[in-house]
Amino acid sequence: MNNKYRIKLSGAKSLRDDTLLTVGFNLRRIVKYVMLSGVVMTLLSCKYDTDYRDADYPEQVIYMPAAYPDGQFVIDDVSRKIGELPFPGNPYRYVLDMEKGEFRVPLSVYRGGANKKGAFTVNVRVNTDIVFKINEDLVDKMLLIPSDKYSIVNSVEMNDGEEVATFDLVVDIDLLRDNYPNGVFAVGIEISSGERETNPALSTVVVIIHSKIMKPTANFTFSVDFANANTIHFRNTSQMAIAYQWDFGDGTLVSNEESPSHDFLPDGIYEVSLTATGITGDIDVMSAMIVLRDSPPTLEEQLSEIGGLVGLWEFNSPNFETATVGKDLATYYVASNNTNTIGVLSTDGIRPVSGYREDDFAVERDLRYQFLCEHGIPGDGGYVNEYTIMWDVKIPDPIVGWGYTLLQTGLANNTAPDIMLNPRGDAGSTIAIEAAGVYTAAGAIHGETWHRIIFVMNGNAPYYRVYVDGVKHIDMDYNASAPQLKLEKEGMLLFGSNTGGNNNRMHVSTVAIWDRVISDEDAAIISTAGGF
Repeated sequence: MNNKYRIKLSGAKSLRDDTLLTVGFNLRRIVKYVMLSGVVMTLLSCKYDTDYRDADYPEQVIYMPAAYPDGQFVIDDVSRKIGELPFPGNPYRYVLDMEKGEFRVPLSVYRGGANKKGAFTVNVRVNTDIVFKINEDLVDKMLLIPSDKYSIVNSVEMNDGEEVATFDLVVDIDLLRDNYPNGVFAVGIEISSGERETNPALSTVVVIIHSKIMKPTANFTFSVDFANANTIHFRNTSQMAIAYQWDFGDGTLVSNEESPSHDFLPDGIYEVSLTATGITGDIDVMSAMIVLRDSPPTLEEQLSEIGGLVGLWEFNSPNFETATVGKDLATYYVASNNTNTIGVLSTDGIRPVSGYREDDFAVERDLRYQFLCEHGIPGDGGYVNEYTIMWDVKIPDPIVGWGYTLLQTGLANNTAPDIMLNPRGDAGSTIAIEAAGVYTAAGAIHGETWHRIIFVMNGNAPYYRVYVDGVKHIDMDYNASAPQLKLEKEGMLLFGSNTGGNNNRMHVSTVAIWDRVISDEDAAIISTAGGF
C-alpha cells in the first residue's frame, strides 16, 4: 500500500531554486526507517515560502537495532545502558542472573513503516558463517560460543499493533568466568520472515562478549594538593568495576565516590585501600601508603617519587650552580661561534629572574652561556643509552630563525644542538621542539610562557620521546648505530651550542635527570611536580 502525506516545507530566502532538502515526517518512525533502511526522502524546493508536497511513506520492514551500524553488538566494558536512556525492547546491553548462572543479552526485532497492523512470526536462527568471515581479518580470532553454552528462541511473535518483539541470547556465565580475561566469544544471529520484508543490512548481528568484563581490577593514583599538603586527590584508574569503596585508613567514614579527595590530619602515615566491585560481585583491592607532614613535599621529593633521580638543579640565586641532587654545575662563556671549545668560566651573563611561581627561583641565561653538567650516570662503551631529562624553561621575546638550545649530549661543543627550541609563526609566538632533526608541530610551546619539557631516551629499545606539560609530542624510533642522542658518560652541556644563533637568551627554573627510561605514567606524575 502506498500512503500519501502532505509535508510542509519552509524554505529560507537564501536558498536557490535548485536547493536539495531532506525532510522527515512523523520523526520517530521516519528517522528509524531512513537511518536503518537506507531510504532518504528528498524534495526540491521551488519556492522561498511555505509549500506542500506529496511524499511516499514506506511499507512495513523489520530489522534488529543491535545490528546498527556495522552488524556487530560488542560488549567489552561494564556499562549496561544503551545511550543516556534505555529504549523499549532493548533497554540494556546485558543482564546477569547469578542464581541461574545466566548472562542475558536482550535483543529485539523492530517493525517500521506506514503502520503497525498485522501479527506475524519472525524466524530467529544462528549464523556461524558470519563469525568465520569476520575472523578472516583478525589476528586474534574470536571464539564461537559452544552450542551447549547458550540458548536462543527459534522464533518470536510480532503482535498486531506492536512495533517491537523481544528475545534474549542467554550465555552460561561460567564460560565467561572460566576464560577470564582473554576470551572473546561470538555468535551470529539472523532474523527473517515470510510475511514481512526484512532489511538485509540489519537482519544479522554478531554478538561479541569479552570475558575481561567478568572481574574488576582495582587501581588508583594520588597527588598532593599544592595549596594544602594535607589534602590528597585520588584518581581512580580501576578497570571493569561498577562500584567503589574507599577506606582512608584514618578512622573516617568510607567513601563510595569514584575519585574522591580527602583531608588527612598532618604528620601521619595512612594506608588507603580501594575496593572495586565488578558485575558479578567479585571484588579486587588495592592499597597504598600515604605519608603526610606539616610542610608540602619538596620538589626533590616529588621528582624522586618515580625513582632514578640522579641530578637536580633548581637555580636558586645566588648559588644557582649548586645541585640539590648530584654535582654542581659550572658556567662557561663562549666568545664566538665555531670555536669547538666550551669557552671560559664566567657567570657574568647569568641573572636572577622570577620563576613559574612567585616563590620559585630562576635565572636568565644570556647568549653563549652554557652549563657543564657531570650527570654521574655510568656509561656503556662510552655512552649512556637510557636516560630522562626535564627542563622548566621560558623564552622571553622569541625571534623567528633563532635557535634556543636545550642540550648537547657531550662536552666537546663541536656540533649544533642535539635538542633545541625553534620559534615559528607570528613573531615567534609558536615554538617547535627539535630532537635529532625531528620537529614537533609549531605551538607545542609558546613564548613568554613557562613550560616543562621532558626528553626520554631509550637507545636499547630503541626510541626517544618528548613531552610538553605532560602531553607526548614526539615518539620516534631511534637509529641505535648513531650516538647523536646518547649521552657521553663524562658529561653534557646544558644549553650549549657551537653554531651561531642557537644558544640564545632563555629563562631556566629547573633541570633534572634520571638514570632510567620513564613511562607515560611517570611523565604524568612529574609534569605537575612542584606545583608546575
